[in-house]
Amino acid sequence: MDFEPQFKSNIETLIKSNGTWFEKNLNVKQKIITLNEIWNLKKVTHCNFNHCHGLSIQLTRISIISQTIEYLSIDNSDNFRNLTQLIYYTPKLQRLNWNLKYSSGNEPSLISMPSIISLEFRCCITNDRLKTILQHMPNLCYLKLNLINIYLNGYEWENLFVLNLPKIKNFQFQMNLKFSEINIEEQINNILDLFRSIIYTLPYAFNHIFYLNQYSSKSTCPNEHDYWSYDNVNIFEYINGNNMFINDFINFPIHLNYIRELDIALPINNYFWSIISSWNQLISLNIIINEDDGNVYFQLQKLFDQTPCLYSLKFSNWNDLNMILFQKLKSKSIRRLHFTELRASYRQFFNRNECSALINSILGKQCEVLIVSVNNQTLAIDIAENMIKLRSLIIKCQTNKPSRLNFPSRNNIFVQWK
Repeated sequence: MDFEPQFKSNIETLIKSNGTWFEKNLNVKQKIITLNEIWNLKKVTHCNFNHCHGLSIQLTRISIISQTIEYLSIDNSDNFRNLTQLIYYTPKLQRLNWNLKYSSGNEPSLISMPSIISLEFRCCITNDRLKTILQHMPNLCYLKLNLINIYLNGYEWENLFVLNLPKIKNFQFQMNLKFSEINIEEQINNILDLFRSIIYTLPYAFNHIFYLNQYSSKSTCPNEHDYWSYDNVNIFEYINGNNMFINDFINFPIHLNYIRELDIALPINNYFWSIISSWNQLISLNIIINEDDGNVYFQLQKLFDQTPCLYSLKFSNWNDLNMILFQKLKSKSIRRLHFTELRASYRQFFNRNECSALINSILGKQCEVLIVSVNNQTLAIDIAENMIKLRSLIIKCQTNKPSRLNFPSRNNIFVQWK
């Protein structure tokens, strides 16, 4: 077969690296052969299938039993039948990370899965189907769930643990629920009342949290202030939805200690600075500017001064960016700049003056990685020639956009400079 030499080379690498990947450009027959070859490898213990189109169908065609695979991650599965097939042909599987988009009503019966001790599961299925899956994993010790439109109350979870999961040690779950518009507060309290036993009074365990200033938060703890320190969170998105800062965090007085990625809308109120106890871990900052005034740039500079490890800076609405004030911003650590415009009705491309301001800015002179859209190829060349520390440039030119009928010639694909 045409793909065989390349595939054999890949297999040698797989054995050395003790892991696997899946080539998305293979046709259906090649994918099936590749999967069975992977399952036949003698040293591979970890398999990660990420962004593999059509993978669900091929997983049901595995016909070789693997005696080595212990960890399996599937980020995009649309077929519950995969689980039964995988368990049968992967009897040594201990840790499963699975994203199941949906499950139809006509699904096969499950087999027992005694080898699995850890499950990370994201799904939108029925309550009964979820219970069935967990009931077939009697030795499960670590369980992390992200549930969409699935609701089990606290007593149902406890009964499931006692009757079917006696070895559970660590349980993390997130449920996304919809409420009617009437008596929302009462509905929330009724749910929380069923989660007030001791096993539900542990700190927030997920690494990401999103906060809109119209949100509120409640705890199952009798004294909820004991658990406002979110030590596991390292990604924080804060959106000031109505530009109002009065009492902004009264209903959500969190404390964050290990933030690495921050998405934020400026300006921010003074209280915001107190919720993050340390800025030393921050490496990525995504900015949305709500007001074009000097205070925004003062706050930006204050952020830069407190973040010694900040590497990546992104502006998600660069049209509101004052390039004159931007030129004065400085940071010892920022080396990656990303300018994007998420609003379709706004101008998407840098003009000559904006490119010149970027090139001559303090941050531009030290930039090593740049993502930007410009009006024409000449501006792209100016950036490439004058931002001398660049090692990676991702650039989009407005004049390169082809029409439906007239495709650019091969020579237009490449830009040449001295």
